[in-house]
Amino acid sequence: MKTEEAFVKTNRGGEPLNRRALLVRTLLISVAGLLGFRSKASGATRPTPEFLSQPRIAREWRGEVLGTRAAEYQKYLFEQGVLKLSQIDGNLGVQMFRADNDDRTEFVVISYWPNLDAIRKYAGNEIDKPHHLPRDSEFLIKLPEKVLHYQVLVDSRV
Repeated sequence: MKTEEAFVKTNRGGEPLNRRALLVRTLLISVAGLLGFRSKASGATRPTPEFLSQPRIAREWRGEVLGTRAAEYQKYLFEQGVLKLSQIDGNLGVQMFRADNDDRTEFVVISYWPNLDAIRKYAGNEIDKPHHLPRDSEFLIKLPEKVLHYQVLVDSRV
């Protein structure tokens, strides 16, 4: 009888991986790659941060809600704010952050723009005034009175 040698994947302890473990491992490695994580063994390195040739603008909005309403406001802010903001002509991207602090939760939305003129096209000339969502007064502890703008000088995100 002829025997065939089979290539068997093993874990770090030398034990053979079953099909499910192998599938899970493959999926995790694939997802990590999509998210930008690289193995030290692969020799991949992140690019060295450099100044942008053309600075962009980051527009920062902050709002605070009671912790008991945080999940509801998060959904509302995403659907009525972030998604719509991302569709505005000239928008380069948007991020939403959440920080839970005792009985309050702070949300921060940062949108990115090529320049201040792109912001003026949708916000008008008073670009430091926030554009409140229709139900913000129902959720927010205090309506923010201004938004901040920053020049993005370096951006090393992949």
